[in-house]
Amino acid sequence: MATPKLPEDDDPVLAAEMERALRPYEGLVPPQMLLVLRDILRNALTEHPVGRTLLDRVRALERVPPSKSGAETKPGLKVVPTGAKARGRTSGGKE
Repeated sequence: MATPKLPEDDDPVLAAEMERALRPYEGLVPPQMLLVLRDILRNALTEHPVGRTLLDRVRALERVPPSKSGAETKPGLKVVPTGAKARGRTSGGKE
């Protein structure tokens, strides 16, 4: 008898989210209970409108390239500090 194909077999995002959600329960609950939890989660993420929306949001996040944070300087440019402290002032008082 062939094993039926499951939605997560063709959907790596669904498979990853199911694995992430169920990982804390591995070794804590009986294997049969883990299978039931997997079925409930699969159904919730693929059949329920809210679950589908959440999964679509995860898919969209995975398509967005990570942004760089922080300032970059171009080679040969000198970094000049700005603000009150750069002008020799301290906060709240006269010099």
